[in-house]
Amino acid sequence: METGYTKLASHEVPVFNESFIEMVKAGQTKDASVSAQAFTRNRLREESFAEKILTPIDISNDELDKAENPELHVKWNDREPDVAPAVTVPLGVVPDMYQFKGDRYPSYFTRLMSPLISKDIDKLRGYDYDIRQVLLEISTKNLAT
Repeated sequence: METGYTKLASHEVPVFNESFIEMVKAGQTKDASVSAQAFTRNRLREESFAEKILTPIDISNDELDKAENPELHVKWNDREPDVAPAVTVPLGVVPDMYQFKGDRYPSYFTRLMSPLISKDIDKLRGYDYDIRQVLLEISTKNLAT
């Protein structure tokens, strides 16, 4: 049973388990191992959740600010100023003076890359599954992490 490397819904797990056991009983251990590998990878490695919390915003080259190193990309962002808390004072009295200031913080832009993976094509012949696809999937999820 090929899961297609997609995450199974909770009602699909018992069906997957039954078909896995039937394949093993029928002697289809190779097919069972391939389906179990896909299922295990999907259970152990989750997709990145950062994009679900922080929405990525595209910026143009014109919006980048100059840095000391011209090859370092940076964008300076204004931080909301701190405000003094409200206070109670007697009638006829002025509250204490509060000096405010606005801060900025930098956002640096870099590239995330996975290591270059290579293997002699003749050494890939002994695998029963496409190990290149597995490595691509794992590298992509490692980048998302």
